[in-house]
Amino acid sequence: MRTHPDRGGDAEQFAGLQWAYERSEPPKVCPHCEGTKFIARKTGWGTSKIPLPLLQRIQVVILETMTLGQLIEELKSLKDQKEALNDQIKAINAQVAEVNEAILQKMDEQGLERGEGTSASVYINRSVKAEVIDFDAFGEYIVETNSLHLLNRAVNNAACRELFERGETIPGVMPRQYRTLNIRSARVK
Repeated sequence: MRTHPDRGGDAEQFAGLQWAYERSEPPKVCPHCEGTKFIARKTGWGTSKIPLPLLQRIQVVILETMTLGQLIEELKSLKDQKEALNDQIKAINAQVAEVNEAILQKMDEQGLERGEGTSASVYINRSVKAEVIDFDAFGEYIVETNSLHLLNRAVNNAACRELFERGETIPGVMPRQYRTLNIRSARVK
């Protein structure tokens, strides 16, 4: 174990890990696995039972023992890691888009609908998607033909919030309060 003091690790950190490990058995009714040490995960064919890893059980115990300040620092660290990964994903997505376009161009030049490499094959899939270019004309059409099925079942939250703030009610719509945490980096003095 890298954190063991005999291997150059920090004794205090090792003691904390050892303490968490000794208490890592889930409570009588674990909120994550309901005492089964398994988590139910939906799959394409139904539900699978996946073992709740020991490391995750240890992490639950560690989080429960952390102070508010330590939890905030952990949240900041995780958000920073997530941002770095999102930056990598954006870069990869841009590369994927470029390669997709290059493949489509080569296939068009060669008059192909399918192509293959050594580890994968591709084929061109065609679909039609609606792109509204005149919202007024589209809105008139919906009203005149009673074609509400052309719209998604989503509300404009900003417009509804504005009406709720003015004290108005909207039939069939209920204001629901959500809480999230916003985090800011501390100012360096």
